[in-house]
Amino acid sequence: PNGHPSEVQNQLQPIFEAVAMANVATSAVQAKAMGFMAEDGIVVMNAERRFHVARAEVVRLSEQGYLSPPVETHIQVLGRDTAAAFGIAVTQFLDGNFVSEYDAFLAAQFAHVLTGGDLTGPQFVHEDYLIELEREVFMRLLGETKTQERITGLLTTGKPLRN
Repeated sequence: PNGHPSEVQNQLQPIFEAVAMANVATSAVQAKAMGFMAEDGIVVMNAERRFHVARAEVVRLSEQGYLSPPVETHIQVLGRDTAAAFGIAVTQFLDGNFVSEYDAFLAAQFAHVLTGGDLTGPQFVHEDYLIELEREVFMRLLGETKTQERITGLLTTGKPLRN
């Protein structure tokens, strides 16, 4: 987008909805289509080869002189108005029984981070601000019993728990 807040919101909306509704990809092809994986991302079909392929990729990048990307100092976030718009979408998902109560709670936390926290309107922030905001929310969520149940469920069954 050209950076106008309404265009940025239109770009964020499908990402927010996918996360809010706990959509998961069942394959690498689907993950790419959903925007969860880069189009040029490496796909390894044999699970036992993942480590080998990952190691080879790290070596390749190192030999090519890979440098980590520069720190983003000018990231546009949209503030409380967009968080409220996302909140309306979550309420509709909840009313339509597309998400659980806890999904809705998590979606609100995600919207808070995605839109820059408690900012009154669109503005530009440093990536460190967003990382700290994400860390605060994540640490708070780790204290929630239902979050712990979801983590345990995913680690034991390999499938997301919708509690």
